[in-house]
Amino acid sequence: MTKVSPWKIGLALGVIGAVYHAVWAVIVSVGAGQSYLDILLRAHFIEAMYVVRPFDLSTAGILVIGTGLIGFILGVFGAAIWNSFALRRLEGR
Repeated sequence: MTKVSPWKIGLALGVIGAVYHAVWAVIVSVGAGQSYLDILLRAHFIEAMYVVRPFDLSTAGILVIGTGLIGFILGVFGAAIWNSFALRRLEGR
């Protein structure tokens, strides 16, 4: 097992989460959020009971920044756990 950089993994996961949710915010801002959600849920045999609220810039900012931070934190901790197993394997334990 190879050691990984917790900061790089955290940054990668944070960016992926933030970009994913930024795309969702753009979909909502152009008014296609409800249609997209309806199609996505129906494709998974789920009845659409959720309503997409109107776009709000501050809510979108909280969503993007929040998911980026959560992704970063999970990446750092996940990489640290990975490295602890990698060290044990390299030491022969």
